[in-house]
Amino acid sequence: MGQEFVSWIGPATGSWNVAANWSGGVPNNSGGSQFNAFVDGGQPMATLVTVPIGNTFTINNLGVSSGDRIQIDSDASLRFVGTGGTGSINNAGTITLNSVFGGVGLLVNTASISLTGGGTVLMNGPVALIGGVATVERSPPATAPTV
Repeated sequence: MGQEFVSWIGPATGSWNVAANWSGGVPNNSGGSQFNAFVDGGQPMATLVTVPIGNTFTINNLGVSSGDRIQIDSDASLRFVGTGGTGSINNAGTITLNSVFGGVGLLVNTASISLTGGGTVLMNGPVALIGGVATVERSPPATAPTV
C-alpha cells in the first residue's frame, strides 16, 4: 500500500467508478492506498470521464491531459487530500461541475492545492462549487481582462 499512480485506459467515454477503466483500479483512497489519477496520461484519444451521480472519490492529486475532460455530475464530487499537506490539479483539459439537481464540487481537504495546466473549469448549475480548507494557488496568476 502507499502511493498509487493510475492512468485512464478505458474507452473514449466512460465512468470513473469502473475498475477496468484504470491501470490500477478505481482511484479512491482507502485501505492505506493513496491515489494520483491521470486522465488519460497523454494518450492521443480525447477522453470524457464521468464521476456519476451520488459518488464521491478521494484522491491525492489529479492530472488531465489536453483535449480530455472530466464531468462531475449532481450529488457527486472529487475530494483532494494531497501528499504531505499539498495537493495538485494539473488540468490541461476541461473539468465540468454539472449541477442539475444537487450539489457538485471539487473539495479540498489539504493545507494547500496548486491549480496548473492552463485548462478550464466549468461550473454549470445552481450548486457547483470549489471549496474546502486549503489555500488555493493558481499558476500562472489570473490577469484582468483588457477592456
